[in-house]
Amino acid sequence: MDKRLIAEFARQETEDLYRMTESLENSVSEEFGNAKQLIPMIQNHIPYTQAELLEFSINESLVRISAEFSMRKHTSCLLPYYHSHDFYEIIYVWQGAGGQMLPGSPRRIELHEGDLCILTPGMVHTMLPCGAGDIVLKIIVPVPMMKTFLHNLQAENGELADEETGLPEMLLKKNEFYIFYNSTETSHVIKRLVDDLLHETYWGTSYRIPAIKNLLQLLLIALGRSSLEKAEDSIFHEVCSYIRQNIRTANFEDLARHVGYSGRQLRRKIADSTGGTFSDILWRIRIEEAASLLNGSDIPVEEVAGVIGYKSTSGFYKRFVHVFHMTPAAYRKLYRGPVS
Repeated sequence: MDKRLIAEFARQETEDLYRMTESLENSVSEEFGNAKQLIPMIQNHIPYTQAELLEFSINESLVRISAEFSMRKHTSCLLPYYHSHDFYEIIYVWQGAGGQMLPGSPRRIELHEGDLCILTPGMVHTMLPCGAGDIVLKIIVPVPMMKTFLHNLQAENGELADEETGLPEMLLKKNEFYIFYNSTETSHVIKRLVDDLLHETYWGTSYRIPAIKNLLQLLLIALGRSSLEKAEDSIFHEVCSYIRQNIRTANFEDLARHVGYSGRQLRRKIADSTGGTFSDILWRIRIEEAASLLNGSDIPVEEVAGVIGYKSTSGFYKRFVHVFHMTPAAYRKLYRGPVS
């Protein structure tokens, strides 16, 4: 990694730790539209445990506000809390993994390296803590800036625009959450654009603002193309759907019969669509399902492996720790949240 990036991310960690401790009131005043109501409630109950903060945030209307573009690392000191925004937020997993949760859903949404999600204004969510080696980037795009980009795309696309499912039409809706998995031919383009945006944000000199705007516009174009690729090649979604419906017994031979391809054809289609294999998709979905069960059910930890199709408990533990950087028991304790 670029030494300048290492130093910048370390600076952000230090800055956010200060904001969360020594300068909490100022931080709340800067970031939340209803700060006057929030500050007394926060002052009366410091420190919060993670479970208490989640419960507090789901009961209060926490709306983050910003009229400026920014791009920062999701720092390790930030506790998870439910909130919405008056801006667009783009979340990109630059390295490792990162988790999201939506209110009312026990399922943790796990994003891996190269995955990206966009939250439109009003969408309530919480970002979960990252592991030591994870780098998750948060890009704030003010509504006027984003709407300019989207209207430009609509104008350029003209009659080809899809009134329901085109990217501009999707992002102009409020309270939406869209995920773009790292599984299409344009994923490497998206990675390069995010890298360029990162460096322009921190070290751009002449024409920095126009450069940032152009990179954001190109990023949206790449995401729009990514959506079209997935619509044209649905094999990835067919595989995921099959695995979720047969989480315990899913296997490659049965999938091939299910979708009507020979084994050789199916391997090639999965590789072309995702750059990986059936096994890659299988273990990822099984681990996500395990996280959901740990978070939303009372199934004993030692039985979760069997429920999702692992014959070896040790193999399940090893894979789970690789993804989440903690044991299944530690994950349940950390993310289960308040029990009513």
